Amino acid sequence: MKIALIGAGYSGIRFLQCLEQIPKKRRVEIVGIVEIKHKLSSKLKKYRVYHTIQEMVDNEQPDTVIIATPDNTHELIFQELKKYNIPNIIAEKPLVSNLKSCLKLEKYLSSKKLTVNYVERMSPIVEKCKNLLQKKRIVVTRCNFQWGKDRFFDARDTLGVYAEITHPLDLIFTLFSIYRYKIINAYSSRYKFTFRGKRK
Repeated sequence: MKIALIGAGYSGIRFLQCLEQIPKKRRVEIVGIVEIKHKLSSKLKKYRVYHTIQEMVDNEQPDTVIIATPDNTHELIFQELKKYNIPNIIAEKPLVSNLKSCLKLEKYLSSKKLTVNYVERMSPIVEKCKNLLQKKRIVVTRCNFQWGKDRFFDARDTLGVYAEITHPLDLIFTLFSIYRYKIINAYSSRYKFTFRGKRK
């Protein structure tokens, strides 16, 4: 499998570290990295780095790409990927920021093997909880969750609640196989801080 990574920031480096742990017998090769920043992490020195997707695809012809860029860039990257015949896509959540954008990509993505990176469902605790629910045949009628994010020391750009709420919703789908639901109440708090914790 020839894998290319798009985005070599916080999330991209984490993907890279995971890929490097895959045994060689699995025949997974990191063929290239796309990163627009010119100041790169020392961890990228052994890889071929490109500044555009087109340049990377022309040179490497990957069969899998990983999208690990800021949330608000995902739609533009999907639009660019439409030009190339890359069958497998792994993407950070959320795929896009609104329903209109999602519908635009529906036909394209339906022809791909798409994986969205919901890491919480991979937790051993979630797996044990799911097994217990199935064993005890517990029927769930209501779910409450609280999801917080420490942005004081995390400077990554995100879509805020649109991005963060997808994790608990995915856990509901994973644990209870519930795909139709009704949101009864929602509360949020909004603040204006920089990532250092100082008020703007």
